[in-house]
Formats: sequence, structure tokens, C-alpha cells
Amino acid sequence: MNKQLTKNTVLLLIRTGLTIILSLYITRLALELLGVESYGLYSVVSSITSLMSFFSSSLSSSTQRCVSYYLGARNMDKVEEVVSGAVIIHLFFAISVSLVAIIFGGYYIDHYLNIEANRIDDAVFILFTSVFTICIVIIGSPFIASLLSFEKIKFYTLILLLEVITRFILVVSLSFLKFDDVKSYALVMSFTLSIPSVLAMFYCIFKLKVNFSLNVKRSCYREIISLTTWNSFGTLSYVLMTQGGTILINSFYGVALNAARAASLQVQSALLQVSNSAQAAVNPRIVKLYSAGEIVEFSRLLFRSTKYIYLLLLLFSVPIFVNSDELVSLWLKNAPNFTSEFVRYIVLINLVNSISFGIMAGVQATGNIKNYQLIIGGILLLNLPVSYFFMELGFSPLVLFKINFLLSILALLARFYFIKNHLKLDVSRFLFNIIIPIFFSTFVSLLISMKVTISGGGSITILICNILLSLLITLMTIIFIALNKEERKIISEYLNVFIKRLSK
Repeated sequence: MNKQLTKNTVLLLIRTGLTIILSLYITRLALELLGVESYGLYSVVSSITSLMSFFSSSLSSSTQRCVSYYLGARNMDKVEEVVSGAVIIHLFFAISVSLVAIIFGGYYIDHYLNIEANRIDDAVFILFTSVFTICIVIIGSPFIASLLSFEKIKFYTLILLLEVITRFILVVSLSFLKFDDVKSYALVMSFTLSIPSVLAMFYCIFKLKVNFSLNVKRSCYREIISLTTWNSFGTLSYVLMTQGGTILINSFYGVALNAARAASLQVQSALLQVSNSAQAAVNPRIVKLYSAGEIVEFSRLLFRSTKYIYLLLLLFSVPIFVNSDELVSLWLKNAPNFTSEFVRYIVLINLVNSISFGIMAGVQATGNIKNYQLIIGGILLLNLPVSYFFMELGFSPLVLFKINFLLSILALLARFYFIKNHLKLDVSRFLFNIIIPIFFSTFVSLLISMKVTISGGGSITILICNILLSLLITLMTIIFIALNKEERKIISEYLNVFIKRLSK
């Protein structure tokens, strides 16, 4: 990985660290401010619009792939045509999603939402603010994708930091001014979630000078829509697992468990930001290497990024898994039931899924994603019907997470087929250089950390000691088990350069 790629990755990880800290504190404030039921209500109603918008992330992913591909091929005319076509498609889709979300959401609130009758007005208000937000986010998606493709990571980092800092200030203000109604919180979320999309739009138009045109060839639309169609199937499976799972929990267990689910999803979001931030810096380079025909560098970057991103996530995950009860109690004070159990499963699921990001980036680079999305998406889509079956039999809400974890492992095994037959890469090399070392590193880290954890009866000092201890253990297992001699040398060189720069 070259210096620019390393710099981009570090910038995104710094942003991620700040975002995680602020986001988790915002969740604590919101839960204290609104209470379990109101926070759970916001979670379940806003998930309806998220469910409707699954097509948006597929469009964004397809746009980013096309822009990166033509940038790698040094075809700027095609880049501008792709961006123009993507904007037109996103506008049409934003209008369609708004109509469907309002109709479907209104019907769900009236007939299925498990809340008291006097909360219907709140639910409808949340629905409409969420629809407005999702419209802005969808329209801004091609501009966000363009920022990443052009590798304008510094600006991308700034706008995402601005979003979370603004949200933090406004939620603290709500708490200080005693605005404890869910409508005020919904307005704050709507405003802040729109910030990155609006700023990215202005940056692409006025700074990158990406010319917008209505004169887009049909072949360009076909290319974007073809990729998007199959990406949507994979995205739908993920959205159904998360937002559909939220709706299932509401149907069987009520809004109190939705609050626990929402809190655990905040942890999931924080952990995903770690892996996604590093992957966001790598993905455009993977596509550009493939489009330029540099297959050796393409495979090297794909394999190394998969391993390094997993190990980076492992550093965050082990302390959270081992100390989940204490961390949840400290974070939320009066945590809803099942929160710490949900968090532990979220950590394991995220670790398994993080291995797939590099593989997916490689498949996206080829442009031939139909079979990949059908098989992987089909496996993941089993989560909802299987979970529903077991919930009907009276199983605990943990069954949703257990099935998700097992299906994630099954999907990972299926991805080995695509490494060999689709990307034409060496599966045995992937297995012995990546999967086996990271598996043993994970197993040993968790085992030793759980054995040496100090019982502290709620002491913050002992909790900090336990976190530092598990971090040290994980770091040691990464260095001596997960990394080979060459990789240790590469990381040592980067650290030496970084230390020298700090000492100047």
C-alpha cells in the first residue's frame, strides 16, 4: 500500500475513533432523555424508511465502482457521464421511495406497530421526518460515491465529523433545555443526517468541477442499473437482517426490547465504521488496479487489506466482547434487558462479515456480480424466515443473532468459491495466509482475555485495567500469530516512519 493510501486510511480511522466516541455518548444521552419506550419507538419507525431505501446503497456502490473504473482507465468524459446518469437515477428513486415509504409506513403504523394509541402521532411524525432525510441522503449518494472514487478522503472525513459533532451539540442542547419529546429528537436526526449529502453535492459541483448533463447515453444507464439490480439483492438481504430484525423484535417482544436492539446496533454501527473506513480508502484503488490490468498488485492489495482490516477490528472487538456487561452498564446506566448479550453477538457477526469486504470489492471491480449476489444474498435472506419460525416457537430474542451468526459463517464459506472461480485467485493462499492465522489469533485473544479478566464489582479503574489487558493480549496474538515475518517488517517500517514524523 502506497503512502497516499496509508494516509487516507489513517485519516478515516481518526475520524472513526472520534465518531464512535461521540455516537455512543449521543445514544446514552438520547436514551436518558427519551426513555426506553420513546427511544425504541424512534428506532422501529425509522427502520421502516431504512428498509425502503435498500436500493440507495446499491446505487451508490454501483456508481462508485463505475467512477473508479473509468478513473483507472483515465476516461474523464465517461466519469462525468456516469455521475450525471447516477444523479438522474437517484432523483427518480428518491421520489419513488418517498411515496412507497409513506404508504407502507402509514399502513404498518395503523395495523401492526406495537405501541399505545396515544403515541400514533409521534410515530407518524417520525415517519415523515425519516422520509425527508432518506430523500436527501439518496440524492446525495452519487456525490458521496464520487468523493471516495476521486479519493478526496480529507473532505469526506471533515463532512462526516461535522455531522456527528453537530448531532452531539444539538442532542446535548435538547438535554440541557429539557426537550424530552421524541419529535425534537427526530428533527435533530433528520437535520444532521442530511449534512454530508448536501456538502458533498456542493463540493463535487464547485470544487471537482464535475459537469452535469442530461445527455446521458442509454448504455451508461444500463451499466449502472445492471450493477445496481444485482447489488440490490445483496443489500436487501443485509437491510432485512438489520431493519427487518428490528420489526420482528417489536412484533414479538415490544418496544422495550427495541431499545436494547437499537443500542446494540449503535455498537454494530461503531464497529462497522472501523472496518468500512479502512475499506473505503482501499476500494477505489482495488477497482483502479483491476481496470488498469495490474492483477498481481490487485490480488496483493485485496488479500492484505482483508487481513489488516480484520485485525484492526479485532483490536476493538475483543475488549468489547470480554467486558460487555460492564461497558453497557457504564454507557447506558439503566440498560434495557438483553443489551449486553446482543452486543456480544454483534461483535462476533461483525468480525465474520469484515472478511467479506475485500472479496466483495474484488468482485465489484470485475463488474460481473450477478451470481455472487444471488448466492450470498440468498443465504443471508434466510435470516428472517428462520428467526420468525423460532420466535413463533417461543425462543428468546437472542435467536435472531444466533441465526445471523451461523448464516454469516455459511456465506463466508460460499465466498471461497468466488475467490477461486470468479476472481481466479489462489484459495489455498487465502485460507493459509489469512483465514487460519486470524482465526487462531481471535480464539487465543478471547480465551486468554476471558481467563485473566479481573472481577471488579463495577469499579471503573478495574474496567480500564481489563480493557487495557485485553488490548495488550490481542495485540500480542496479532503480532505473533496472525502476522508473518514479512508483514511484521512492513508494519514496523510504517511505525518507524510515523514515530519519526511525530518526533520532528
